[in-house]
Amino acid sequence: VLTNQFHDILPGSSIGEVYTQTEEELTDIAEKAQALCDTLLARLCTGTDATPVNTLGVPRAEIATTPSGALAHITAEPFSIGRTTNTADNVTVEENGGTITLRNAALTAVLARDGHLVSLIHNATQREALAGPANRILLFDDQPLDYDAWDIDPFALETARDAAPAHSCTIVTRDLLRAELRFERKLGRDSTLIQIVRLDAGANNLVFDTTIDWRERKTLVKAMFPLDIRAGHATYETMFGAAERPTHANTDGDLAKYEVPGQRWADLSEPGFGLSLLSDVKHGYSCLGNQLALSFIRGPMMPDPNADIGTHRFRYALYPHAGDWRNANTVAHAAAFTRPLLWAKGTPDAILQRPLATASAPNVIVDTIKPAEDGDGWIVRLYESTGARTNATLTFNVPVKSAALSNTLEDVVTPLTLNGNAFALKLRPFQIATLKLT
Repeated sequence: VLTNQFHDILPGSSIGEVYTQTEEELTDIAEKAQALCDTLLARLCTGTDATPVNTLGVPRAEIATTPSGALAHITAEPFSIGRTTNTADNVTVEENGGTITLRNAALTAVLARDGHLVSLIHNATQREALAGPANRILLFDDQPLDYDAWDIDPFALETARDAAPAHSCTIVTRDLLRAELRFERKLGRDSTLIQIVRLDAGANNLVFDTTIDWRERKTLVKAMFPLDIRAGHATYETMFGAAERPTHANTDGDLAKYEVPGQRWADLSEPGFGLSLLSDVKHGYSCLGNQLALSFIRGPMMPDPNADIGTHRFRYALYPHAGDWRNANTVAHAAAFTRPLLWAKGTPDAILQRPLATASAPNVIVDTIKPAEDGDGWIVRLYESTGARTNATLTFNVPVKSAALSNTLEDVVTPLTLNGNAFALKLRPFQIATLKLT
């Protein structure tokens, strides 16, 4: 895995032979990881019923597709099994000439048959999130002066043109728990884009499940979202934190941030209202003024003339919210969006019936629980996610004999005082803490 995290492999700037090898190695890793997961779940489960498992340190409630293909509303506590529960919410679909309206308790989304999102209302505040037609699919001439696969030059942004409108719009799912529209369109000269736009009962985000058959060269594709939000900075997730970037070009430094990296989300918020753009595998964002955008794909020809040719599938979602990204708990929502529930065959052992570990403060994210490298005990890695000093209590639903702050080498640094199976922590803004437990 770590070899394939090499800096030229990740952005797509290696030679073609590298990706042939990388795909083989990552496919092998994925198959072995799935087999290991199935083995571990089988040891913990008895029976034949399908049971959802939440592998995240955050609670979640969502519509999921069961192994049998049925839709179910699942709620799950951190690091525990999920349960099928009822939801009072449902989704409606209304056709009105050239538009289709999807509505649940949280959102009202209006889509034109050409694939544009023309309105997105946050029902609780009755705020319109958009300043104009959104989900604009834009194509740019992408011809950097140097370093073809490495750079996006700023003058490329002056060549923006709209992709062809969708030539097909179909309602593919019309259920109380889920509504889906399918749009098809050409993308450039030889490529195609298919999007399933999804709204679920109980959901607070509108999902765009996207498949691109990519054949273009020297072309950049972005989705643009003009927002009815005014702010001097946008925020982007980093590993174990978040960073603000300017939405203006007042200085040369600001001007250089026309394309910036982000992990699972980007957010533009003003006092009282904002919108988070969630993304599962695309990590190039931009925000100039109120124009928030996500980069989809490029077509460099050096060092690999066939870079990225083929089929790509990815998802992104729009999450309008009251307050800013901290109030909206965007970190947890993005984690759940990018990490689907697992499904176990059978009823799990009691250890999974209750949350394995919970933090008393929602901004404290328990990210990882793993065996210690020396075989003695367990390592827990957590972090403060909003940039706020926080006192929190971490509680385990298994017996804890000892707990200590550790370092990344897993050496014990400072013992912690236990209160049953819980202990208190004081975290600095964005602090990453490593704990060793027995």
